[in-house]
Amino acid sequence: MGIQHVLLVFSGTVLGPIIIARVSNLSAEQTEYIVFATIIVSAVSTVIQIVRFGKVGSGYMLFMGSSGAYIATCLSATRMGGLQLMATMAILSAFLELGAAYFIRFIRKIITPAVGGVVIMLVTISILPIIMNLWTGAPGDADYCSSPNLIAGLITIAVTLFCAIYGGTFIRLWSPVVGIAAGVLTCQFLGILDLAFLRAYPNIGLPRGHWPGIEVHLGARHLPLLLAFLFATLASTIESVGDSIAIQGVSNPDFRKIDYNSVQGCLYSDGLGNILAGLCGTMPNTTYSGNIAAVELTGVAARRVGLFGAVIMGGLAFFPKIAYFFTYIPGPVLAGSSLILMALLFSAGVKLVNSNGIDYEVGLMIGISLTVGIISTFNLFFPALIPESTRPFLSNGIATGGLTAFILSLVFYLKPRRSAALRLDYDPQKAAELSGFIEGFRDSYRLSAKEVFELQLGSEEVFSYICNTASSRKGKVRFKWLFEADRIAVSVEDQSDISEIDLVKAAETNQLTPDELRELGLVILNKIAKDVVHYRIGGYNSISFDIARE
Repeated sequence: MGIQHVLLVFSGTVLGPIIIARVSNLSAEQTEYIVFATIIVSAVSTVIQIVRFGKVGSGYMLFMGSSGAYIATCLSATRMGGLQLMATMAILSAFLELGAAYFIRFIRKIITPAVGGVVIMLVTISILPIIMNLWTGAPGDADYCSSPNLIAGLITIAVTLFCAIYGGTFIRLWSPVVGIAAGVLTCQFLGILDLAFLRAYPNIGLPRGHWPGIEVHLGARHLPLLLAFLFATLASTIESVGDSIAIQGVSNPDFRKIDYNSVQGCLYSDGLGNILAGLCGTMPNTTYSGNIAAVELTGVAARRVGLFGAVIMGGLAFFPKIAYFFTYIPGPVLAGSSLILMALLFSAGVKLVNSNGIDYEVGLMIGISLTVGIISTFNLFFPALIPESTRPFLSNGIATGGLTAFILSLVFYLKPRRSAALRLDYDPQKAAELSGFIEGFRDSYRLSAKEVFELQLGSEEVFSYICNTASSRKGKVRFKWLFEADRIAVSVEDQSDISEIDLVKAAETNQLTPDELRELGLVILNKIAKDVVHYRIGGYNSISFDIARE
């Protein structure tokens, strides 16, 4: 299984540095080094991501590799100052993602599952043209739109789907690999697979190139480049949030809610991986979405599979022939396998977008962001008027569409709304003050007696539970009520060690234990309120529920 995941990520991992090396006219020695460094950094970052060292790492089988979102900006950096400038920009921009991880408690209200789902769908849309170019070949090539290319891709797709649909458990696990193997054999039979280039590389060895160093002499002229890297990092951050949420959904059969501590760990690991990439003189990395689709397809999410995969991937760095064989798997075969994975990935994005329902604002954000991303991906917006310096960003559908989703989500979050807030000490006697404060909503917000009663009951039960069960507490309990046409959204935040209240279930007998008696109010809360959710992020509790308007 580890080999299977390596098959899915390895070509993409080394493709980025190879493109940079070829376009930037790097020597063969430096090309070998940047490929070697990328593989090692990706393997180490994957281990950190899976194992989870303290707060760093998601704890799920998320593979790391070079990020396509950075290719354009890395090319600009190498043209301006070589690999050392690219490495410096990778290090500097990584702190944006580390900052996003630290403030995840706040930005999670902006980078929502809907935003993450949009970015995952944009990843699919942005990659589709590349996949189809791999399948058809480039215009002008001798094999462009040739029958062998068509046949190889179709056989790869057909075999993969047949194994996934009709195969048993074992065959289903290996359906992507079986499909790739069938495609490679087809290419060999059709005469479009040439492995003669492998003779130039040793079986075992280290790269001939050397560490390029980092650029320490920065000035004002480097600021536009840094901004481009920051925008690419923002897009990568949003993508990683979406990936870390999506992997939780496909890994847990009884998935009920997002573990934002895992999301925070994913971003810490991703940012640390970018710093490590910069220190090693290669391009930034990110989480890989394709493996999420593979986990959903195979049904295997065990972390040990990811660890085996990371070790195998790291080991391939010392076997140049094997590494470059993966790199040069025929394009039609890669395209056929990738199309199925992208279809599953798009489906995962749709599920993520719909995880909390789609209201007017979410629907507007999805529609506009996808439209902007598609226009950018296919370079349709007045291409003759777009300055060349902005193309690395404006031609990246993931960056533009993801940034659009982020901005719209921020606008909706900051939009003036009718609301009220209250801060209380950890004192059960303050429940009377809370009840009186809510009583004032009757006239101020034109609430019915039933709505006021349900607000008082729900808010008091949460407050009482916190005060009576928490043994460790800091600061105050903060309430906020948001009044909308169809609901009253209640949010409660504090720093205590209470259990998750949305997992409380009603007792099955009339003989209640002391713990069940303390949780009785929460059972009532779950009866009168909708969408009761409790997240714990970085030592903070975030509790929310809705009261329906009449």
